Amino acid sequence: MERKVNEKRQQLKALSKGIGLLIKAGAVDSINEGLIEIYTKGDHKEFKSYKKWKTDGMQVKKGEKAFLLWARPKGVGKIEDKAVQENKEEKFFPMAYVFSNAQIEPLKGEQQND
Repeated sequence: MERKVNEKRQQLKALSKGIGLLIKAGAVDSINEGLIEIYTKGDHKEFKSYKKWKTDGMQVKKGEKAFLLWARPKGVGKIEDKAVQENKEEKFFPMAYVFSNAQIEPLKGEQQND
């Protein structure tokens, strides 16, 4: 299990490397924003955590694989983010697992209001 998590972390690091140039160029404001731009293809338009989709009355379809983003380390607030980003020392950032609108369906018994 830990090996799979490390593999996913390495994949996320590799994807994130190129986004640093986009941030310097002003094309995106954050690494996660750049990752979302990469993930936004075809029907994948909106991304939320499993818990957030559930709160919104939706269920992630069985067998769907999550998209990976960087999560904020516990104890780091929004004000501190710039200081963390500017710090050259590598920090441990947990991974966040999100799903797109193309990977969900209404919860059983829930009706959607269109």
